[in-house]
Amino acid sequence: MNTLQQATEKVTIELMNSMEYGEEKQLNETFTLYKYSEEDVYTIVLTESWDEVFQVLTDGERIILEVLDSDIVEQYED
Repeated sequence: MNTLQQATEKVTIELMNSMEYGEEKQLNETFTLYKYSEEDVYTIVLTESWDEVFQVLTDGERIILEVLDSDIVEQYED
């Protein structure tokens, strides 16, 4: 399992619901989940550079990852 997959598998609806505005959760050594809006907007970012990789959405039952930077995704998928 690659670093990106390890990080995305740690994102749960429960984790998202427990986060406050501006809070960060380290997913692994490379990626961080960040809640940057009071309207429940979340992103997965590269911890070192803070480049946004995914926007994380939920309908309350499932998590949807919207790719924001396909180059980073391709780099870490291997």
